[in-house]
Amino acid sequence: MAFLIKGGNSADENPDDQFLIQAEMRYAERMKKKSKYKGQIEVIFSGDDSIDTDYFACNDTLRYIEIEECVDTIFSAFNCCIALQRVIFPKTINYIWDYSFKDCESLKSIELPSHITEICDETFMDCKSLEYVFIPQGVTTIGDEAFAGCTSLRQIYLPQSVRNIRRFAFEDCKNLERVEGGVGIKRIEYGAFSDCEKLKEFPFQSTIECIKQFAFDNTEVCIPKSILLNDSLCKDKLTVTVPDGTLALTECSLSRDDGDC
Repeated sequence: MAFLIKGGNSADENPDDQFLIQAEMRYAERMKKKSKYKGQIEVIFSGDDSIDTDYFACNDTLRYIEIEECVDTIFSAFNCCIALQRVIFPKTINYIWDYSFKDCESLKSIELPSHITEICDETFMDCKSLEYVFIPQGVTTIGDEAFAGCTSLRQIYLPQSVRNIRRFAFEDCKNLERVEGGVGIKRIEYGAFSDCEKLKEFPFQSTIECIKQFAFDNTEVCIPKSILLNDSLCKDKLTVTVPDGTLALTECSLSRDDGDC
């Protein structure tokens, strides 16, 4: 990345020029910090209250990271760290952004910190060696494609706090056999467990309000009659105005691209 910095006295500089100079200085400082970790296998990260976007991205030597308690936010920092096997989080972490550990294909287990409330979109997508995940009580939402493509994941426990499982959250987890817990689930979004070929059972609860299309496509899961009879597939129905002269409606007439009921 490069920034164009014009010459001249500071008094003659316009606000855009000053912004570019400041941006260049921030970028240089960030690269200086980042460079000290290049080539290292084990890192103990400290000194900042957050880890910036792409800070460790595509580091192909990093195997172990321990984050000290000064850090409260991770900004998509570790995507494509293909050698990363273990991460130790502090109790101070409150937020882990989208894509933070996407494509960390050697990562085997994760114990998420206790203060987070959401597993964001694509956080662990395509972590193909991931076998174990601890989701703490307090997490309410599992984001779009959060664990999609985690082909080594065999079971998952969903704490009582989980309310929403979003689109494709566990798509293509081909070896996922068991989902446990899930007492508080209200919504299972479009394609959430699609292509989980070995998944045979799901802990359906009376709290479920909506199961979107293809949520369990290409699995062996059967939605129980009690859920169907309770109309839980579509409590958030659409209101549709049919023009005069309409002769018939098909199922596709009332579908949307995102699979909403």
